[in-house]
Amino acid sequence: MKLSEFKKYFNVKLLNEKPVARDGEWNQEDEGYSISLMGLDSYYKLLMKLETGGTKAELRRLDDTFVIGYIGADNPFKENRFNIIFKLDTVDESIFFSKLGLSNILRVSSVLVAKNYRMRGLSTFVYKYIVNDLGYSIISDFEQYFGARKLWSRLSKDSEIIVDVINIKDNVIIDKNVELKHGKLNDEFDERYWSKDLSKKDIRFILRKIKWL
Repeated sequence: MKLSEFKKYFNVKLLNEKPVARDGEWNQEDEGYSISLMGLDSYYKLLMKLETGGTKAELRRLDDTFVIGYIGADNPFKENRFNIIFKLDTVDESIFFSKLGLSNILRVSSVLVAKNYRMRGLSTFVYKYIVNDLGYSIISDFEQYFGARKLWSRLSKDSEIIVDVINIKDNVIIDKNVELKHGKLNDEFDERYWSKDLSKKDIRFILRKIKWL
């Protein structure tokens, strides 16, 4: 796709998506999936080893996809496979934010967490690793369900990173180092930046290193 065509696609299609506060949770799969060990090291670069809830796991990367998984087996059919428990898909959006002086920008397009591994802070851990260790900034997706809004709220309160607010229509940063508010219920979101209609359609959050303050 030519750059001109790509920009047209971005301006027409992506900006018309609805970055609104969606009710409930995204209907993700309950279980993870597995991949063969045969091509694991060839395709998925090992970033680090970690442990979650007693499970020894690995964080790996294939292009702009990040996965956490383990080799082994509560299921005998997956004994010799790499079992994915977390998957983060991103899209490189660096070209669109160069006017803001930003580079190495990844937009989150989807997050999948296996049912038994939710609420363990895997998303927070991977987001922070991408920002602080790999040197990227992360921009929020177009639609945000309850879990995503809660995640960004937690990230904005973390002392090791910062969250800025940008207007993608005007290509300007409108607030720096914000603290996003979100209550325990779905509708208790920060109305400065989220809405259920299209009034906040040009608002995005960007997660960056603390040194950029």
